[in-house]
Amino acid sequence: MTKFSVIVNIFFLLLYNLKELKGQDTLYYNNNNQVVDIGKYARYHIDSQDSISLSQIQLLPDGAFQKSKTEIMNFGNTIASIDLKLIVKNLTTEQLYLSFENNELQYIEVMTIDESGNQLLQQGGIFNTFSNKYFQRGNTILKIGTKPIQIFMKVKTHSSFYLPINLSSLPSLMNQNYKLDVFKGITFGIMLAMCLYNLFIFFLVRDRLYLYYCIYVLAGIWTYSHLNGLWYFTWSDYPFLNRFLGIQLFALSAALFSFRFLNTKEVTPRLYKIMNVMIILIVISIPVEYLDIQPLTNNFLQFYVSLCAVVLFSAGVSAYYQGNKSAKYFILAWMFFLAGTIITLLIFTGWLPYNFWTFNASLIGACFENLFLSFALANKINIYREETAKAQLLALQRLEDNERLIIEQNKILEEKVLDRTNELETSLNVLKTTQAQLIQSEKLASLGELTAGIAHEIQNPLNFVNNFSELSVDIVNDLKDEMSKPQKDNEYIEELFTDLSSNQQKINHHGKRASSIVKGMLEHSREKTADKELIDINKLVDEYIRLSYHGLRAKDKSFNADIKLELEESIVKINAIPQDLGRVLLNLFNNAFYAVKDKKNNKNDAGYQPTVTVSTEINNDEVMIRIKDNGTGMPENVRDKVFQPFFTTKPTGSGTGLGLSISYDIITKDHGGKLEVESTLGVCTIFIIKLPLHNHK
Repeated sequence: MTKFSVIVNIFFLLLYNLKELKGQDTLYYNNNNQVVDIGKYARYHIDSQDSISLSQIQLLPDGAFQKSKTEIMNFGNTIASIDLKLIVKNLTTEQLYLSFENNELQYIEVMTIDESGNQLLQQGGIFNTFSNKYFQRGNTILKIGTKPIQIFMKVKTHSSFYLPINLSSLPSLMNQNYKLDVFKGITFGIMLAMCLYNLFIFFLVRDRLYLYYCIYVLAGIWTYSHLNGLWYFTWSDYPFLNRFLGIQLFALSAALFSFRFLNTKEVTPRLYKIMNVMIILIVISIPVEYLDIQPLTNNFLQFYVSLCAVVLFSAGVSAYYQGNKSAKYFILAWMFFLAGTIITLLIFTGWLPYNFWTFNASLIGACFENLFLSFALANKINIYREETAKAQLLALQRLEDNERLIIEQNKILEEKVLDRTNELETSLNVLKTTQAQLIQSEKLASLGELTAGIAHEIQNPLNFVNNFSELSVDIVNDLKDEMSKPQKDNEYIEELFTDLSSNQQKINHHGKRASSIVKGMLEHSREKTADKELIDINKLVDEYIRLSYHGLRAKDKSFNADIKLELEESIVKINAIPQDLGRVLLNLFNNAFYAVKDKKNNKNDAGYQPTVTVSTEINNDEVMIRIKDNGTGMPENVRDKVFQPFFTTKPTGSGTGLGLSISYDIITKDHGGKLEVESTLGVCTIFIIKLPLHNHK
């Protein structure tokens, strides 16, 4: 080889190396299935004042740009705009696409220049109208053509400023999106299934804890759908609503669920107070997010989210050490959640590589969190079952003990009841004997009053018998004298015989009268019988009112009263037990005369005249007997109790209190009638006997 040829080869080798050195920022796309992250190929310029337009970026000198050292460019909480420059050479025939994987980029402007110098301006970002997007997905995907091109980009956002941007062909883009959609579908499907399952449990047990869990899961789905670019399912043209409300609702529901699940108010009161402060911060964050004051908004958001995570995790640990067995699942759930969040933060800072699994770590952590929280609820049910089983066993043991105690007590009670029954039977027998004695005493008392009346009543016919007997003796003596004379006066003798016959008739009449009085007394003193007979009510009333009046007069000669009989003559005979009905009438007449006598003795009124009025009448299908006196009358509280056994208004020793009670039973039970009382205190008292006519023959 000649020296010339060697020099030529060295020249071309150096020229080739210089070419490679100059083109080291060019991205060569040579595989249809390739997905390339542009981070190491792009150069960036930080426009802190946001004063450079997209068309001015291409005029900036190369020195104004810096080379990225990582595949995923991360600018933290930078408020400025980021200007990017990228050179791409497509070695395939496929159309190329830029995909911005950060779903929270607010404004994206892209200008592509092909080798012919043609320019294409495109826009993207979450604040770009969803219907205007080339690909209607949550993230921004832009078509950049097939020829070697220059790409200038201007990106603005107020959230975490990391830029995972990749370049791919349509087949590789579709394949990547398909895998991502399947993964997200499975993840969100698991979360939704947990929500529906626990919602079903809520409707069964009506425990609000399950409802809080469902709200928490739904809020998590809402939040992660926004973070993973699925916000276009909810208010696609108003994405700020997802950002402003999703995270706050997620944090708030997490706090409420933890309150209920861990019972922090009772178990950890200090953490409970901190959690209340945390809820206040969540509420405050809503207007802060809305005002979008940077970097305050992002810093505040990161602060209260971090505080929520730490406080809730601490509450779970504290509850576990306080004896809440289900808290271990709560701790595991938040460990997964925190792990996913930490991995995502490490990607942003460049400590971990960006790939499919690390990029979706927060979603995976949230999914496992929901699973373990559901396990915690299930474990809580198991604990409830165990506690219920123990409580039932304890209750059963107590029930058996109580049953044994009841059996023993029953034996003791049976013995006591037997003894008490014997005592009660003895007392009942004594009571029956006493009652019989009292009733007999009442009968004897009425009999005594009847006897006094009879004694007075029978005295009149006996006086007539005696008088006419004496007259008859005198007539007989006169007759003997006249018969012994030689000259007899036949007319005189006939007159004496006539007078003697008249006296004998009168003696016979008054003897029968005395006999009927004695017969009535015997009937009254007879034992009660169930045999009824036809009786004349008017005659019975007339007989017993006179017996009652004369009986009272026999005791007190100074007593006088007017007796008014208003008896309806057309009353037919009715079926009744005469001695029982007579006993009732005698008792009522005695009470009436006692009332007027008592009023006469206690009232200083010379014009007062004791009066007892008795009337009979037919009213519909009843025979009514009214016994009215103008005596002392009765107050309402006494009137309601007059028919009760042993109740009396008379002084002690003056009555047994059984007269009206026995009378009431005779009228109502034995005769099917009614015994009623009407009274006005200090004016009058009326007893009304109502006997049915259908008993008459």
